[in-house]
Amino acid sequence: MKDKNFGLTEEEFRKMQINLREGNEDLFERIFLSQFQNTINIICHKYSASREDAYDVTMDTIIHFRKLLISDKLVFGNLKSLFSQMAGQKYLKKVKKESRTSEIGTHITIEENREEVQNNLRILNEAWEKLSTDCQQILKGFYYQKQKLYEIAEEMGKTPATLRKQKERCLNVLRNNFKRISWQ
Repeated sequence: MKDKNFGLTEEEFRKMQINLREGNEDLFERIFLSQFQNTINIICHKYSASREDAYDVTMDTIIHFRKLLISDKLVFGNLKSLFSQMAGQKYLKKVKKESRTSEIGTHITIEENREEVQNNLRILNEAWEKLSTDCQQILKGFYYQKQKLYEIAEEMGKTPATLRKQKERCLNVLRNNFKRISWQ
């Protein structure tokens, strides 16, 4: 367990966390020294990130991790893994944000996109009309009205398990209807 928590026992971790709140940076330094380079390597390897991006993300993570330590929002457990996961999530958010920014410069015009959306909506409406009333009620309740499955099941006089399977079948029928109509 010590290995998963920067070489600390739970008691040692708690004491160092209290000391961190009082300005003693020993815990922060220990985490930095034991985890920083390892996390950079993980981000580079797992996500094929550049060293620069991995360094930036890891630095952001360590600063955020320190804030969580000070505010007592971290639970002793597998802290090394948590740190690596946080860094991975930060990297994925960074990539997603960058990809949205680069999409702005694509050559697809707004009109072409609008036509495609309108066509897909027309196909979806046709596919929806081919669904049974029960399927429409289930999917509309679940996706549009944000009802829980057990609530819909209760309204329809069915068990939640039965309704879950029926919802799955309804989605498959809708998908198949959509594909069939779009190929016509």
